[in-house]
Amino acid sequence: IGLLDENFFLLHEDADWCLRNLGRGYENIVVPEAVVYHKGSKTSRDFSELTHYYSVRNFLYLSHKNARGVNRVAAGCGFFLLSIKNLLKFMFGNREEHRMARVFFDASFDYLRGTMGKVRVPTQKR
Repeated sequence: IGLLDENFFLLHEDADWCLRNLGRGYENIVVPEAVVYHKGSKTSRDFSELTHYYSVRNFLYLSHKNARGVNRVAAGCGFFLLSIKNLLKFMFGNREEHRMARVFFDASFDYLRGTMGKVRVPTQKR
């Protein structure tokens, strides 16, 4: 099924890999006893904007790449509703909600422009 898609860079690359695995007729198996150690994994914990940016942008990419038929329509409707929610937060929310809504739209527009892989994400505080 190939390697992990580097367009994701961070977040959702494992979901894409599992979906590609299923698409080729293989089965995904979960081993609850497995332990994974990440060297330097605190990046996404420390920077909420970073996590939010990659989560939004990469989910759009994941949906476009893997969803078909009714699932693609459902993903589009969900994105539309999230866009309205974030527009309201941007317009009427507190400072933190405004900031995270801006990250949502930055990530969305970057996806539409085809900006993938590692990018410079807004700083923690504006």
